[in-house]
Amino acid sequence: MDNLSKFDLARILEKDGYPTCMDSKCMSEKDLRKLPCGHLLCGECIETHLRKSSSFECPREECQRRCSGSIWSFPVATEAMERLRRMDVDRGEVYV
Repeated sequence: MDNLSKFDLARILEKDGYPTCMDSKCMSEKDLRKLPCGHLLCGECIETHLRKSSSFECPREECQRRCSGSIWSFPVATEAMERLRRMDVDRGEVYV
């Protein structure tokens, strides 16, 4: 699993049951949040969207459900983040 791109990580998460925005370039953020539609987006991207407007659409082209609230309105996707950490450990990346 060496040299996986962020796109590859998103695809693996999706296969494992964690649908992630394939356009997100923030998979290394490890602050994934669950949108109302069930897709995942990193907290930084959510905050960026909310700074521009009080609501935004899910970035998944096939979804585009409206999302609104504050960053705290979107629960942390703990299981998906743990899956990313396990993939990193399997690749030899260590977290302190």
